[in-house]
Amino acid sequence: VRQTIFAVSVDDSKAVHRGIKFEITAGQIKLVALDGYRLAIRNEFTDYSGNDISFVVPAKTLAEVIKLINDEDNFIKISIGRRHIIFNIGDYSLISRLLEGDFLDYKKAIPANYMTDAVINTKALQEAVERVSLIITERLRNPVKMNISDNTLSVKCATELGDVYDEIAVGQVG
Repeated sequence: VRQTIFAVSVDDSKAVHRGIKFEITAGQIKLVALDGYRLAIRNEFTDYSGNDISFVVPAKTLAEVIKLINDEDNFIKISIGRRHIIFNIGDYSLISRLLEGDFLDYKKAIPANYMTDAVINTKALQEAVERVSLIITERLRNPVKMNISDNTLSVKCATELGDVYDEIAVGQVG
């Protein structure tokens, strides 16, 4: 949840996107969040062996679930009804309404074939993105653009405050 909740929409135009979609299949749970700019997907293994199910939980509910989780909690029991969900965490039970509606088909946004595969140092990428995003504000929400050429990843952003450009060496391009 922590690795997807940042991408939940805050726009009220489509209420179902104000939550995280859970897709549970035999042995796997997938969490998906999107807001029109970002798409976050997290896969985890589970001991679930029933029928495939999917539902959308409000982000506010999941923020409360995060607060209830501590390092000692080994398991969370999730009970799903037609319109409600119950999270049992230790001695606590949290009940919430599920969000209804058609969640965007996020699988169409992910390319089936890749033209380029690159191996990039995670810390270097994180630092470069942090540097170029210093000029982004709530009012100036311009995208960070990335381009790979000649074993170099260029990271840049331009707003009214100025232009920022950074480069990272790419270990392997295929």
